[in-house]
Amino acid sequence: MSTQKNYSREKPGQGQGQRGQGPGYGMAIGRPAEKAKDFKGTTKRLLQYMKPHRLGVLFMVFASIITTILGVIAPNFTRQILNNLQAYINGS
Repeated sequence: MSTQKNYSREKPGQGQGQRGQGPGYGMAIGRPAEKAKDFKGTTKRLLQYMKPHRLGVLFMVFASIITTILGVIAPNFTRQILNNLQAYINGS
C-alpha cells in the first residue's frame, strides 16, 4: 500500500489529458448525425401525444404571432406619439 497523499488542486477525473463531462461529452468529433429511422411514425405519435393540449398550443402560436406583429408595429406608433407630443410642447 502506498502512503502518498494527493495534494493536487484538480478535481478527481479532471487531470491532464482528461476532459470534464460537459456538453457534447462522449460524442465523436466529425461523426455525422444520425437520421430518424421512422419520421412519419414518430410525428404521428407526437401529434397523438399532443392531442389533449391542442387548444393550448394553438393559443401559444396565436399569441406568438400577435406579439411579433405588435413588436414590429409598436415603434412606429411610439414615434408618431412622441412627434405629436413634441409639436404640442413647442406650440406648433
